[in-house]
This record gives sequence, structure tokens and C-alpha cells, in this order.
Amino acid sequence: MNCAAVERYVDAVLDEEVDPSTRIAVDEHLADCTSCRERVAFSRWLKTRLREGGAVKAPDALRNRVQKALSEERSPSFARVDASWRATAAMAAMALLVFGIGGALQLKGQRTMAGVAPLFEDVVRAHTRPYPAEIARGDQVPAYFAEKVGFAVRPVEFGDPGIRFVGARHAEVGGRHAVTLQYEARGRKMTVVAFRPPAHALDVGEEVQAGGRVLRYVQVGTHLVPVVQHGDIAYAVVGDLEPEDWQQLLSDASLE
Repeated sequence: MNCAAVERYVDAVLDEEVDPSTRIAVDEHLADCTSCRERVAFSRWLKTRLREGGAVKAPDALRNRVQKALSEERSPSFARVDASWRATAAMAAMALLVFGIGGALQLKGQRTMAGVAPLFEDVVRAHTRPYPAEIARGDQVPAYFAEKVGFAVRPVEFGDPGIRFVGARHAEVGGRHAVTLQYEARGRKMTVVAFRPPAHALDVGEEVQAGGRVLRYVQVGTHLVPVVQHGDIAYAVVGDLEPEDWQQLLSDASLE
């Protein structure tokens, strides 16, 4: 594991939302990397301060300047990873001093979402990288993946006759076992990634109702990823459809 990977996983590691193998890989890297140890130490300090609370009164002019800087720091795409964590650290520390716990929570929300960014980035990567399928028949999926991923999965059946299942393969998203279900949707590639999500991973994104289901739209770079949960399994879909098309598509889908 390198520094960039540790940057992606640091919040998830501190929140104990990664599997043991990922945690071991992070710890091994931290043993040899001073910069990443500093990064992790700051994140741990910030989380502690957020739990403890507290506030310091600051002049209105200073509060206004920091508020403006916080607004500029936030991005509509939570999956963006800031290359300069020290800039974010300084902003978080200033928020604690100037606004107290409430102001810092604005930045904490961004960092909490960033904690699950590696998972959804891996979902998009499973779609964009041309990995070949391991099996090509939908009826083979349950038995083939039962032991590989540790949960029951079967192809999603869509009501749209223009969507055809073309294959499936094992993958990992956010250090977790997953199954990528590959489809052709009227000549375009579409991927459904099934995985067992960590706690609070699906508390992000915009929530809408789709055919009696709760559907969340998660923005990952230029990709809008709809996610629906069925039991303890999440199904994230990546393709080139418009939001209203996703809503109709998933409201008619069978996850049984």
C-alpha cells in the first residue's frame, strides 16, 4: 500500500470500517512512513475533538473569512481526494477554534463522506476497466460466487427487454468482496456491483423513492451512481443513463 491509498482509507480505518487485511496493510505502511503517520494522527485528533465538543468566541470579521474559506473548500463531489491534507487539517483546526463544534462538523461531513469514497471509486473502476467476465450465464452466478464473496447474489432482472446480462466476475470495492454483474443496455455497457456495505456507507448521496424502494444517487467524479439496498446487500449501478431513466429502470428491477 502506498501513500495515496492510505489517504483514501484513513477515515475508514479510524472508523473501523475496513476489513482486517486492509487495516494490516495500512499499519505496515504507517510503520515506515512519517508523513502518513502525521496524517493519521491529525485525523484521530480531529475526531476526538469533534466528540468532545467545545467552542471559542471569535470576532465576526474572522468568522466571516473562515466561513468563506470553508465554503470554497467544500466540493459537490465527495469522492474528490484533496492532495494536500495539511490544507484541510489547517481549515478544520481553524473551524474548531472559530466556530466550535458546529463549524467543524461542516468539514467533518466532507471527511466522513470521503471515508467511503474509496468504495464508490472502486465501484466506478469496476465498470470502466475492461476486465473479462469469469462466467457468462446468469443461472451460474449464485453457485459460482457463494464461497468467493460470502453472500448470496444473483443477476438483477430488469423489466426493460433492451437490457441483456452478458457476464459476471469477482471484484473488491473498498477492500470488500463484491460481484460485478455486466450488462448490455441497448448497445451500451452497464455494470451492477453487488457488495455488503460497511456501516453508514449508504447514508450519503441524494435519496429518492423508486417503485417503493429507497434509491440513492452518489456522485463519483463525472459518474452519477444509483445505489439500492436489498437486505444486507447493496447494488450500485454504473452506466450512461439520465437520473430519471435510472429511477424507472431500478423501480422495475427484480432483486430476488
